[in-house]
Amino acid sequence: MQEKGIQVDKNFNEPADHLAIQLDFLGNLIIRSNELEQEAHMEVALAEQQAFIEQHLLTWVPQFSENCTKFDEFGFYASVAELLVAFCELDSHYLAND
Repeated sequence: MQEKGIQVDKNFNEPADHLAIQLDFLGNLIIRSNELEQEAHMEVALAEQQAFIEQHLLTWVPQFSENCTKFDEFGFYASVAELLVAFCELDSHYLAND
């Protein structure tokens, strides 16, 4: 994140791999790629997004979703986690041109 000029607020008392931080970072990558004008730069930015999803989010979010399903009696967090997994998988496939 630091190489992209993004730092975690010192008042945020969670580790850098907290889901909120990871998703905020992905959001920043998306916003920055939408600001690019040259297609070559856009391709690099989209590849970075896809790599981040594959190498970071999809390495643990599916297991997180399964745990939410096991322990969330009401089902709200389990549903949101399932939606997040589906979004990450769909976005990764889209970015990889699958």
